[in-house]
Amino acid sequence: MNRFVESSDWVPKGDIILESAAENAVKSNQHLLVVAGPGAGKTELLAQKTDYLFQTNLSKNPRKILAISFKKDAADNLKERIVKRYGNEYGSRFSSLTYDAFSKRVLDQFRTALPEGLIPQKNYLVEDENIIESVFSKHFQGFSQLEKKSKKSTIDNALYKNMKSDIWIDLLRDSEYNKACLTFKMINILATRIIITNPKIKDLLQMTYSHVFLDEFQDTTDLQYDLVKACFLNGDSIVTAVGDNKQRIMEWAGARKTIFLDFQRDFNSDKVSLIMNHRSAPRLVDLQKRMYESLGENELEAHSSDNWSFDDGEIKLFISSDEKAEAERIVPDIVKKYL
Repeated sequence: MNRFVESSDWVPKGDIILESAAENAVKSNQHLLVVAGPGAGKTELLAQKTDYLFQTNLSKNPRKILAISFKKDAADNLKERIVKRYGNEYGSRFSSLTYDAFSKRVLDQFRTALPEGLIPQKNYLVEDENIIESVFSKHFQGFSQLEKKSKKSTIDNALYKNMKSDIWIDLLRDSEYNKACLTFKMINILATRIIITNPKIKDLLQMTYSHVFLDEFQDTTDLQYDLVKACFLNGDSIVTAVGDNKQRIMEWAGARKTIFLDFQRDFNSDKVSLIMNHRSAPRLVDLQKRMYESLGENELEAHSSDNWSFDDGEIKLFISSDEKAEAERIVPDIVKKYL
């Protein structure tokens, strides 16, 4: 890229019109929390922000942008959108990873920076249930007879409170009984330990990534947030966290309930709320608002895109005895409207 533009001259790409709050989020060069509901265009905002940062040279070559998502499909979708719209010139400077992939990259690249007793075998396996069960059965009598939920609780209590335990030693190293095997949470803990105890590695990460995007932020766990803080708190990488506090579906998996407030406090970030729903017609948005009210939630601040007419959208209620009866009612209705 040879020509750069001033911030005031930059325009969104792909015939996209950004609401004013979204444009402010794109152009912000401070730590930022973006709260956005369903259909608000969270992925599109990050794609446009990538273009803005490269076009205005706020992310100077050879520095890159790092995007971290909770799920692999979200990470892949964002990367594909960047490459498809802007080409490999952007794609080569845009890393889109899950938290698990990012922590594993840190561990694999810098594992020898760990204390000798915590360095895992180089070609360790990941989440091999047979090996993990074998190791825990060695240390906990009756482990193999436990229910799945009880096994998980036992593993969590044993692994994530004492890194010097015999179980850690058995999992970190090959033995005559099994190969080295780590869980993703162990990898996260080790990656965080690497960054905390090696300031030069933290500096290297921040030199590599001028900006960091945290997608699906509402699903972030305590361990994942610890890694984010270890890597990017009190540095010059600019962090943008994007999430929807109405879509917290991962609390059962340990999602941090106070993650938005914690991020604003820890990173001293600004906050922007997107209210436009590009996906849903006005009648559907109105139903969503009423549903939130009926569930005792705070009022949903959202409105439909101007591309919709005021009375667009249709809501029907079908009551069926089973899935087959449901399909027999719904399919003809869809065929009638769209085929």
